[in-house]
Amino acid sequence: MKHEHVLPASRPSVEGASDRSGLRGGAFWLRLSPRAMAAVVMLFGALATFWAWRLVEIRETRLISERVGILASHLVADMQRHQAVHEQSLRAGAALVNVLGEVKAAQWRAIFENLRIADKLPGVQGYGFAQVVTAAELEAHVRSVRAQGFPNYGVTPAADRPFYTPITFLEPFDWRNQRVHGYDMFSDPERARAMGRAAETGLTAATARIRLAQEADVDEQAGFLVYTPVYGTAPGYVERAEFPMLAGFVYSPVRVKDFFEAIVSSAAPQLNDMASIKVFDGTDTKPEALIFNSAGGDDALAGRSVTLSHDLFGQTWTLQLSPRPAFIAGVDQNVRTGILLGGMAISAMAGALVLALAQRQRQREEAAERNDMVAREMSHRVKNLLAVIQSIASRTLSGDRTLKEARAVLSDRIAALARAHSALVDGRWSGAQLHELLQGELAPFGERVSMVGPRMRVNSQMAQNLAMAVHELATNATKYGALSVPEGLVRIRWRLHRKPNGERMFAFTWEESGGPPPPPDAKTGFGRVLLRRLMGSAIGGEPVIEHLPDGLRYAFECPLERVGETVLNPASVRR
Repeated sequence: MKHEHVLPASRPSVEGASDRSGLRGGAFWLRLSPRAMAAVVMLFGALATFWAWRLVEIRETRLISERVGILASHLVADMQRHQAVHEQSLRAGAALVNVLGEVKAAQWRAIFENLRIADKLPGVQGYGFAQVVTAAELEAHVRSVRAQGFPNYGVTPAADRPFYTPITFLEPFDWRNQRVHGYDMFSDPERARAMGRAAETGLTAATARIRLAQEADVDEQAGFLVYTPVYGTAPGYVERAEFPMLAGFVYSPVRVKDFFEAIVSSAAPQLNDMASIKVFDGTDTKPEALIFNSAGGDDALAGRSVTLSHDLFGQTWTLQLSPRPAFIAGVDQNVRTGILLGGMAISAMAGALVLALAQRQRQREEAAERNDMVAREMSHRVKNLLAVIQSIASRTLSGDRTLKEARAVLSDRIAALARAHSALVDGRWSGAQLHELLQGELAPFGERVSMVGPRMRVNSQMAQNLAMAVHELATNATKYGALSVPEGLVRIRWRLHRKPNGERMFAFTWEESGGPPPPPDAKTGFGRVLLRRLMGSAIGGEPVIEHLPDGLRYAFECPLERVGETVLNPASVRR
C-alpha cells in the first residue's frame, strides 16, 4: 500500500511578524520621533533664548528710561535756574518801583539794560511795568506817559472800569512791544486770573497758554505771561481789602518756542539730538494741550518716554521726553544681539545633537528588531525547508527504485532546492529574477531549451516552488521525455495579461516536442504528485499536466500578486 506524502503549504510566518507598535527598550522620549524630539529641544532653547533676550531688553529699556530721566532732570534743573533768574529780575524791577515811588521811562530802560534781560533770559519777549490806575487818575496818567516821549500812548481797550492796569513801560520797545503799549491786561480773564493770584499771594504767578498781544502773522507762537506784584505807598495804589496798597505789576511776556529752545540749548547742547521734547499746558497730554514740540519727534519711541510735571509760577506744565534713535543706538545692544544669536545657535546645535542621538538610538533599536525578526524568519524558513526535504526524501525512498537510484534522485532534488535557496539568499530573500532562476536549472541543456517571457522578479515562495517544479520537469524530460532523445526540444513561455475584470494574471507553460511516447506509468509516481501539489498550493489552483504524443505539456495560471512583486522590463527575454 502506497502512502502519498503531501508537501506542506507555505504560510505566512507568525514568528517573523514584527511588532510595529513601538520600539522596544530605551527611554520613553527616545521612542518619540527624532525630529519631534529635536524640535522640542530647539523650541525650549528658543524660549529660553527669548526669555533671556527679553530680560536684557527690559534692562536696556530701564537703562534708557533712567538716562532719559537724567536728561529730564537736567532740563528741569535748567528750567528752575531760568525761572529763578527770571523771578529775581522781576523782583528787582518791583524793588525799583518801591524805592523810587514813581518810575520814568528812562529809568525803566536803564534797569532793563543793567539787568541784561535779553542775555540772561532768552525767549523773554519783554520786561515791563503795568501800573494800577484808578478811573479818577486815568487822564493824568495818560498825560504823564505821553510827556515822556510816547505821544500816541493811550489805555486800551477803552471802557469805564473801577481801575486799570495798562502796560506803562515795556522794553525793548521794538515793533512787537509797541503794539501792546497801554494795553489793560486786567481786561482779559486769563491775564486777570494770574494777576489776581499774584496780588493775593504776593508771589510771582504765570498764566496758562495764551496768544500774546504782540503776536502778528509773522512767526506766531504760543506764549505766557509772568507777573510779580508791586506794593507800596507810591501814588497810584489802590485801596482795596483784597489788594492793599497794590501799585502794579512787573511782568514779562514769554514766547514758548523761543523760551524752550533757549533752555534746551543751555541744559545740554546735545539734548535736542538725544530726545524729543514735548510740553503740555496742564496735566493733560492730549494733542490740544501741546504747547511745545521739538522737531523730529519719533512717536515709535514714545513707549520709552519719561513724563514729569513742573510747576511754573503756580501753573502746572507736563514735560515728556522720548529718546531718539541716535540715543537708543548709544546704548550697548551687543549683549542682546549676542544672546539672541548665541542662544539660537546653541538651540540649533542642541537640537541637531538630540536628533543625531535619537536617530542613532532608533537605528539601534530597529536594527535589533530586524535582526530578531530575521532570526525568527530564518528559523521558520529552515523548518519549512526541512519539512520539504523530509517529504521529498520520504517519497523518493519509498518507491521501487534501488537505493543507488533513489540516492541520485534525492540528491538532484535537494540540489535544485539548494540552487533556488542560493538565488533567494543572493536577493536577500526579496525574491529572484525568473529567467536567471530558470537558467540556473536548465543551463546544462543549452539550445535544446528555449525561454520567452518578460523580465520580472518572483517572490521567495514562488522561486522555490518553480525551481523544484522545473527541476522535476527537466529530470522527467531527461529520463522519459523530449530531452531523452537528440531531436527533442523544450519550450518555456510565461506572459502577463489582464482578465476582463482588470485583474493582472501570470501564465506559465512547459511544452516538450520531438520526444518519445510517454511511458505507461507516466500518470503515477511522486514526480506528478510534486508537480501537482507543489504548484497547486502556491497558485491556489490546479496546474494542467498533459501527456501528448511527442512530449509533456505543463501549464498553470494565477494572479500576478501570487508570483512576483516587480516587473523589471516588459520586453521579452528570449533564449
